[in-house]
Amino acid sequence: LPLLQARNMILEFGGHILPNFVPRQLFELHPEYFRMNEKGERVKEHNFCPNSGALEVLKNGVREYFAQLPEITYFHVWADDLTDGGWCRCPKCRALSPADQNLIAMNAVAEVLAPVNPQASLALLTYHDTGKPPSGAPATNLFLFHAPRERCYRHAFNDPACRRNREEY
Repeated sequence: LPLLQARNMILEFGGHILPNFVPRQLFELHPEYFRMNEKGERVKEHNFCPNSGALEVLKNGVREYFAQLPEITYFHVWADDLTDGGWCRCPKCRALSPADQNLIAMNAVAEVLAPVNPQASLALLTYHDTGKPPSGAPATNLFLFHAPRERCYRHAFNDPACRRNREEY
């Protein structure tokens, strides 16, 4: 760490680990913590219900995680990597876009990070079904981390000859 700091380097850490902070063992006792699929069934795979007690479980888990890693500058605590299907469709969440559900969860994580590591920031990953802007505002310690994976790689984002990039980006 001192060598990195002497060279003005930073540490980033994390990945697709957000659902890990709501342990699947809780499903039997608290199925309401877990997402509802399109059939109206609570399922324990993938992301959780952000309008449930799962947020408190999440906050407790990330608090311990952040406290163990005080040297990290940028954290990546991303939701599951899915296209259309990893977010909750319960009555409370149905009207929320995946981007809004992601923002609810990430704002909760950011709320915990602020007092534990005030110098650190948290990536708000946007892509797949969270690629559209959420309706709410992100916490001040969240930074946009956009991954336009579905884009056309043959053309620049702003190439007017590329219909896909022009329409999407």
